[in-house]
Amino acid sequence: FESGSFLTYLAAAPGEGHEVTALCAHGGGFVAGLSMGGFRMYAYAPEAPEAKDMFVVTQSWSLETPSRIQALALNPGEDLLAAASEDRQLYTLSLVAAG
Repeated sequence: FESGSFLTYLAAAPGEGHEVTALCAHGGGFVAGLSMGGFRMYAYAPEAPEAKDMFVVTQSWSLETPSRIQALALNPGEDLLAAASEDRQLYTLSLVAAG
């Protein structure tokens, strides 16, 4: 969105069958939680020639047991991500190695 207007779909969107179910912003972009127990970290790419390329996937993860991610939270240091899944499990992911 720019000034409240829709610009485009992201080229790096998860694709069919992988619904984004949770979002969490971080200093350089955002993390998306997916419907099949996956996560994707996106980074802002200011040099992108087109709006659809303004975010690129820098890291992705998957849970061993696929379950819809319902909530995401980032600690103040932005190095640890907490996730709650549909099957009532809590997970933590270190973003230090990912960044």
